[in-house]
Amino acid sequence: MIQKPYKIGSAELHDAIVQGMKKQFGWDDPTASNLYSMLEQKYFSVLIPNLAVVVEYPYVDKVYRNSYYRYYSGKAKPVSRDCIRLSFFIDTDPSMAGEPMIHEIWEQQYRGFMILRPTELNIVGRNAISPDIYIENDFFDLQDRYTCIGQWIESRG
Repeated sequence: MIQKPYKIGSAELHDAIVQGMKKQFGWDDPTASNLYSMLEQKYFSVLIPNLAVVVEYPYVDKVYRNSYYRYYSGKAKPVSRDCIRLSFFIDTDPSMAGEPMIHEIWEQQYRGFMILRPTELNIVGRNAISPDIYIENDFFDLQDRYTCIGQWIESRG
């Protein structure tokens, strides 16, 4: 299923991520809202304003799933084994990705991803984000291929 893109910093993005944390991780509203505020302050505030974000869950992250089975699955407190993936696009409408001609445009606009894990202390997991979307950057960059909602996309980040 193709998810709706949300503008960075919008109330709709807040609602989508908080809803995902509540549904996917089993967190209550205050916990999810507080963690979203931390994400917004620490991570989203340094990004350029003309971004679209696709919120995808449940998402199976290979790195977190390995940690889950090695550590979290044996703990008394239940922890979700799935994650939430945020995919970043610049000046685009990712909901058009299913069309072959539009996929080329969509791929050009892709700027990376961030994994949100169900671990309250360290919610941000694996990520690959292009330096182009930071307000200020002095990064080295790499190039690789990733999937977003079942579509292969090449990205620098």
